[in-house]
Amino acid sequence: MSDAFCHACRYNLRGLTLDARCPECGEPVTNSVRLKVSLPMPNDATQSAQRLQLIERLHAAAEIAGCPGDAVMMVFLAMQYVGRRDGPRNLSARAICAALRDYARYAFGGESGAILELASRAIHESEDVGRIVFAMVEAQVFRAGEGDSPGDFQGVFTLDTLFTAQL
Repeated sequence: MSDAFCHACRYNLRGLTLDARCPECGEPVTNSVRLKVSLPMPNDATQSAQRLQLIERLHAAAEIAGCPGDAVMMVFLAMQYVGRRDGPRNLSARAICAALRDYARYAFGGESGAILELASRAIHESEDVGRIVFAMVEAQVFRAGEGDSPGDFQGVFTLDTLFTAQL
C-alpha cells in the first residue's frame, strides 16, 4: 500500500488494513482509500485479442441486460475482486451481491460513496445484479452453475438495505 492519508485528520494510513480505523481520529480506513481493479494490459497479440473479445462480450451483456456498460463492468470487476481475494469458485447470488457491496465500498470510499455509485449505474436492488449476471452468462463472459437462476437474486438487497442485509 502506498501512502494514503485519512480524509478527516491527514494521518498516514500506510500499513493499515481496509477494515481498520484511523488511529488518530477513529475514521474507517475505507472512507479515505479507494480500491482499483481493472482489466490487465495484454502482453502479446493473443492476450490482446482475448481482452478485445472480453470487452465485446461485456458490451453485449450490457445490451442484453438493457443497462449502462459501466453497470456491467462494475459487477464484472466485483466478481474479479472476490475471485482474486478468495480464489476462483462458483458464487451464489448472495456471494455475488456481497462481492459487489465489498468492492463498491472499497472502490468508492465507504458506504455512502458505494450507494451513490451503484445508483448512478442503475443498480438499485439485487434483481438488477441478477439481470446483469445472467446477461453476462448469455454473452459467454461467465458460466452459470447447475441450478443457478435469476430468481436466486430475488429480494437479496435494495440500496436501503445493502449494508444491513445478511449477505
